[in-house]
Amino acid sequence: MTTLKLLKQTTLGLIFTALAATPLMANDNNLPNHEITEWKIGKTVSGEKRKLDELKGKVVVIENWGVHCGPCIAMIPHLAELDKKYRDKGLVIIGVERQGSSEDAIKQLLKENKAEYTVTSGGSGPIATRSIPHAFVFDVNGKLIFNGHPGAGNFDATIKSALKEVTEEASAENSSNSGPLFASRTWTNSEGKTLKAAALSLEGDKVKFRMPNSSIVLYELSKLSEEDQKLIKEKAGQSE
Repeated sequence: MTTLKLLKQTTLGLIFTALAATPLMANDNNLPNHEITEWKIGKTVSGEKRKLDELKGKVVVIENWGVHCGPCIAMIPHLAELDKKYRDKGLVIIGVERQGSSEDAIKQLLKENKAEYTVTSGGSGPIATRSIPHAFVFDVNGKLIFNGHPGAGNFDATIKSALKEVTEEASAENSSNSGPLFASRTWTNSEGKTLKAAALSLEGDKVKFRMPNSSIVLYELSKLSEEDQKLIKEKAGQSE
């Protein structure tokens, strides 16, 4: 019986592996007309906490997966690689764990695969998925542009193509001004804490920072160290 069970498990494993390798292409002609705001994500277990209605201007991947799903686990390193490669260029990846696994189990698996993208416990959307892993990709306007297996041949291509819109949008923004005040560097606040960001502009009494994850943050100038305040004021042409 033990040998038979082992053979059955091996066979199932091979079937799942084959399915994971099969390029389930999204059908662009029949792609449902949906927006990212129709999706919901659960509690953040790992990575940066995200709100879907605040991700306009980003290319977003929502991937349904599970801790006890072999093909899902096989995709984690690739998603982690995409995250590290394109995070600063406007890509946001959100993994939605759909098997009700414990936070400890989720975190352990992510740690083993060095995955730093956002992962939530549960989530839902308007499109029913029969199997996992299953990914949805949304463009800078929040429109669904991919619906299928993250191992599909056009998954990466769809992301890369959509990221060009982020680049074009950023270029248009930069062309309307003289560019960022400072490229990414480490700043110190009045309490001695540091943050790494690019200073885009000085708007009144606030500095517009672009964080490493490409999010834009308005930070009170007075909360920075005197030295950093002086640097920003001089660069913005507001030195006394």
